[in-house]
Amino acid sequence: MPGQRWLNRILRGLAFSYVVMLQGGDCTAYNTGNKNIGHQSFEPTARVLNGTYYGVHNDHYGQDLFLGMPYAQQPVGDLRLRTPQSLNESWTTPRNATEYSPACLGYGQTSGASEACLTLNVVRPSGASPGDNLPVAGT
Repeated sequence: MPGQRWLNRILRGLAFSYVVMLQGGDCTAYNTGNKNIGHQSFEPTARVLNGTYYGVHNDHYGQDLFLGMPYAQQPVGDLRLRTPQSLNESWTTPRNATEYSPACLGYGQTSGASEACLTLNVVRPSGASPGDNLPVAGT
């Protein structure tokens, strides 16, 4: 029954939201517009397959944040409405990963949103090293 499926989706969404809320109210997966992440005493770096990113350190939480790192080519121009394509570039100069990227467009959402939103925000404990088996480790 279509009405029952709709109700089940709503209930699953509410349950998921509740679990996320219990795990940490400070966790944000979208562009908050807050560029001031925290006091920055140094620039942490993270090396990935394509090159190196520099992020921002949050002294208050003892975390390094790498924000707005693309994981695929942005779906604009000829890539619009197609399967995401791998990044096909590398770089030698560290790239900026200190600000949230725009949120992806959603139904009825236009403010602060963009089609160019295929990015990751990664938070790691400060002082992490490559042997820690984290998604992003310091170099």
